[in-house]
Amino acid sequence: VRIATTLHNIGQIYEDSGEHEKAFECYQDALKMYKTTLGNDAMVVAKVLNNIGIYHSRQCKYTNAIECYKEAVRIKKLLLGDDSKEMANTIYNIANILSLEDVGKLDPAMQCYKEALRVYMLSKDYIEAANVHFCMGSIYNKQGKMDMALECYLESLRLYHAEEGKQDDETQQQQQNEHLEVATVLYEVGKIYAEKDDSENALKCFRKAVHIRKTKLGDHHLDVAQALRSNGAVHESRGELEETIECYEESLKILKLNHDKNDMTVAQLLVIIGELYSNVERYDQAVDFVQEALEIYKVNNTSQNDIANLIEQIGRFHIKLSDGNKAIKYFQEALKIRKFGGVADSLDVANTLFVMGDLLSSKEEYDEARDCYIESLRIRKLKGGAEDVAETMKKLGSTYEQLHEYQDALSCLENSLEIYNRKLGKKDVAVAGVNYSIGNIYDSMGKYDEAVFYYNDALRVYKSKGGDNMIATKVLDDIGIYYCRKREYSKALDCYKEAVRMKKLLLGDDTAEVASEIHKIAEILSSDSVAKFEQALKCYQEVVRLYKSNKDNLNAAASIFCMGTAFEKCDQPDKALGCYEEALRLYRQELGDDHLKVASMMHVIGSVHSKSGAHDDAMEFFRKVLRIRKQHLGDDHLDVAYTLRDKGAVHESRGEYEFEEAMTCYEETLRIYRKLHHTDIEVMRQLNKTGFLASKSKDTREKAITFFEDALKIGRFDKHDQENIKNEVVADAFLGLGLVHNELGKSDGAITCLIEALRIRKLTNDDPMKVATTLFALGNGYSKTRQFDDSLKCYGNCIKIQKAHLNPESAEKEYVNLSSSFYKMGTVLKSVGEFSQASKCFEESLRIRLKLGDGHEEDVGKTLNNLGLVNSKGGNYDMAAQYWRKAIGIYRKKVGLNEDDPIIKSMLGNISTAERLSQLED
Repeated sequence: VRIATTLHNIGQIYEDSGEHEKAFECYQDALKMYKTTLGNDAMVVAKVLNNIGIYHSRQCKYTNAIECYKEAVRIKKLLLGDDSKEMANTIYNIANILSLEDVGKLDPAMQCYKEALRVYMLSKDYIEAANVHFCMGSIYNKQGKMDMALECYLESLRLYHAEEGKQDDETQQQQQNEHLEVATVLYEVGKIYAEKDDSENALKCFRKAVHIRKTKLGDHHLDVAQALRSNGAVHESRGELEETIECYEESLKILKLNHDKNDMTVAQLLVIIGELYSNVERYDQAVDFVQEALEIYKVNNTSQNDIANLIEQIGRFHIKLSDGNKAIKYFQEALKIRKFGGVADSLDVANTLFVMGDLLSSKEEYDEARDCYIESLRIRKLKGGAEDVAETMKKLGSTYEQLHEYQDALSCLENSLEIYNRKLGKKDVAVAGVNYSIGNIYDSMGKYDEAVFYYNDALRVYKSKGGDNMIATKVLDDIGIYYCRKREYSKALDCYKEAVRMKKLLLGDDTAEVASEIHKIAEILSSDSVAKFEQALKCYQEVVRLYKSNKDNLNAAASIFCMGTAFEKCDQPDKALGCYEEALRLYRQELGDDHLKVASMMHVIGSVHSKSGAHDDAMEFFRKVLRIRKQHLGDDHLDVAYTLRDKGAVHESRGEYEFEEAMTCYEETLRIYRKLHHTDIEVMRQLNKTGFLASKSKDTREKAITFFEDALKIGRFDKHDQENIKNEVVADAFLGLGLVHNELGKSDGAITCLIEALRIRKLTNDDPMKVATTLFALGNGYSKTRQFDDSLKCYGNCIKIQKAHLNPESAEKEYVNLSSSFYKMGTVLKSVGEFSQASKCFEESLRIRLKLGDGHEEDVGKTLNNLGLVNSKGGNYDMAAQYWRKAIGIYRKKVGLNEDDPIIKSMLGNISTAERLSQLED
């Protein structure tokens, strides 16, 4: 027995020093001696069996270990009874083995734990009972029985505290705060609370676990890091990302102190923290953490695919930093690694190419983007899923659209649509997205009916999925544009109103996005085709309010400008001018005095002053605009040309004494147009405008002919294109030539040009009032060559058109033109001896001119004079004398002629003659 005891003690010494094989040999020899000398049922036999069981357990020989423990339990029960702690300890060991993952006999393990627990509770050994409850909780946890696990863990905590309750208060408090087993249980309880989404209790448990572990183990122990990670994970689940980062960074610091600097555990946490920084939009820090992780990955010869993934992740952070150039470099590096270190045609390569396509598209490098998408598509067709293929085709189609290769774009998108329809069904949002893209391509091709067909298909899908989303508002906007093109404005308004409703629901009533949608409604209401100006103005006022409430003064200024145009259409120029001046104030406030937008607004104000006849004010604005535009754009920019054009018009309006300045502006405008290869139509218009100006002076009429002929060289009449606006400008050029030839006495040439102008206007359904103007000029031409029948026909048709288009709201100029037509017709009728008909024409001209009032007195005098002449020719001498007396009164009082003026002398002589002739008749 003494030898056996000595062998057993030697075995324990070997055990303590880690020499387990030598310890096992000693235990076996001791067991044989004990059994030989004391028999199989001695307590020392059970003790040695327990130690041998521990050895087998360490060697993972669990069957042998359990056999030893069971034999020890039998002996202890025999010698000590069923309620001994020694027996419970061995049963506890058996349970621990049975609950191991490699053994997995959880139900038998649970029975053993319960038996051990019964004995510990009888003996009031609360620490061991707490340990058993913890182990039971772990089994329930493995079985997914969280509530039962939580119950065991909480009971374990209660028992630990009950054991501490046996101590004095100071010892109890210290042990409660520092007991490592308590920290372990708290950690597991926290995990269950976290799984149950009880984040408050989870945080409490993890914080206590951190505190205890720090107190017992120090701030830099790995168990502290573990608890901090879990604590951070709960904060993350609550969306408290800053707190999460704080916990993870403290955990990272501990890992770095306990591991090699290139340990992969450190790298993995670096990546996680980098992603968190990305989530809080602190992308610079995100780059730093993932870049540090990348270096560790490279040192550890991690798989090339993992390294490429990290490089791409850094690239994505640079995308968020709006640094597309750096992002592209990272993705190119990742692509190189994937192709070199793996399979060139792998899906990872395809995915990298796909993202590179997106990046290049965002930089408008569409040729390179197309190549990336094509290669990505090739690989995805070989190895990817159908939806990946469809997505790539969609992106490739959109890229072809940007390259204006519309047929290729349609082919890609139609293939994408076919796949999505087959895989996802026609009511999936992915299908709607492709339909919308196809609609955009047809829109770019000018095939608007086809476009709206696909837009409506997309909208139906979005509505079937709830309808109220921002993509649906975009589709509604595009359908609204379609209806505007079709002049179906009520349908367009319905689209925009529905978009307003959606945006208010999704974003709130007072957002800038809502304002932009209401602005579209206002634009339709203020258009000439709808002309509901009061409603439009109310919409614009609401838009301005919303933009100002969002401190968006630039968009507010743009809407105020639109309000001004609406007031102009309402013939309220003063209110329009007030709007333009307020818009100018906001632009100056936001952009400074010399910004191009400020110049544009001043140009508009100058145009208003020009229309109202305030030529000095207009000139002041145009000079400022010209200075700013030349400063920013140089001398040869189209905007500079437009300013010169309108400045020239003001010079022209100010009369003959600024003729040279007007001509200089117009010719400089032409020079810029030609240098910049401006559109033919605008060059032709400016040539005509310059020609009409040149025709006003005897010295430049020959030059005027050159301008009109140059316009005709650019745009000859195209009889196959009756809607071509160029044809209208060609007609204007022929009209100008006709008028100049008339002034130069080249009547035959004038008539030829005017007939051609009239022919083009009629064929192209030109503006009726322009047709009337041409007829009037042609009538004048025929009159000069004494072709009176043709002249009368032209004047008669001119009058018909003018009367047909005259209404109470017509401009004064239109009444003036009608009175002139009657007057001219009267003079021709007078020439052919049709005095009665001539009198009727002059009377109608007189009626209109009297109605026009101030400013037309001289024309009234001329008409009265001619009425006197035709009545005299017709033998109505008394009536003739009355007309002449009225004419003299007008000339004296309104025009300011005196008795010595030849006109008054002539009419006085006519009155004297008429009176004598009247007396002779009597």
